[in-house]
Amino acid sequence: MSDKDDLRNTPQQGTNAPVTASDYPKFMAAAKEQAAKGAHEGGQPIGAVVVHLPTGQILGRGHNQRLQRGSRVLHAETDALENATMTGEQGASPVPDNIMTECGMFTTMSPCPMCAGACAQFGLKLVVMAENETCSHGEFVLANFGIEAVNLRDAEMLNTVNTWIKGPGASTWNNPQLAVPLRRWIAEEPGNPKGQISS
Repeated sequence: MSDKDDLRNTPQQGTNAPVTASDYPKFMAAAKEQAAKGAHEGGQPIGAVVVHLPTGQILGRGHNQRLQRGSRVLHAETDALENATMTGEQGASPVPDNIMTECGMFTTMSPCPMCAGACAQFGLKLVVMAENETCSHGEFVLANFGIEAVNLRDAEMLNTVNTWIKGPGASTWNNPQLAVPLRRWIAEEPGNPKGQISS
């Protein structure tokens, strides 16, 4: 039996049908559950899921744990990728590389350059974001690697993030040592394709 015949050592969680645009809200809802988990833990309300596009199986879930674990690299997308490829979803065996290239990332915020680069590193084909008004730093990375990017323009998620930024997240989000230099660099980046993202 090939990796494609047995994606995971776990019961089928997907539809066993290819993912279409009409399925995007369902997978974004799973990412929002992860964002709520992060907020409940006292962290940033950002969540993500890795989805096998040919079958609709969620292979990895993650949420931003920067504040909870003091990690600058444990973002929602990297957590979801790690959970898919290293530990396995719900105790299943890790996803092999050839299956990861058939996957897409559903994330509640447009990915940062690091997370966009991680999506490229794993060969993901698609990134669906709830919104990119708060952050669009990594979209030029997605474009450079030919990764399709879709913005759902989710007003509810945008409101959730903005409420966090204006409230408990103000000191973190506006940290001049972290946020401002990156935002300045992005503002000066001539190839920022924010206007080229599908919606």
